[in-house]
Amino acid sequence: MKKIITMCLFAFGLIIGVQSVEAQEKYKTIDEMARIQSQDLQKILGLNDDQTAMISRTIYAKQKSYLDITTSTKLDEKEADQLLAKIDMNFKSKMLQILNEEQFQAYGDYLSKLKTNPKDE
Repeated sequence: MKKIITMCLFAFGLIIGVQSVEAQEKYKTIDEMARIQSQDLQKILGLNDDQTAMISRTIYAKQKSYLDITTSTKLDEKEADQLLAKIDMNFKSKMLQILNEEQFQAYGDYLSKLKTNPKDE
């Protein structure tokens, strides 16, 4: 009986471990995407290294929050939409703090181009 309980606990531990590894892989992907996107913005907007690092962290936080909310089973669609809207407002506010007016305008133009030409990403 002890062996069966031990095996069950071991199997449960493996399942928890696999889920943890999958979540870490998703976050690594988000981190890589944020780094690449911030480097692209550095070239396009003429950002300094400090601005680039702050933007990378801001993009990572936004995408991680998006992932957490969209994969949450505890939220209904309306709650998730409200949280996503708050994340978008917070992201815009942080970008306004990081970028100067000219850079923020160029960032808005960059986003507009991406929306109209999604293949050019």
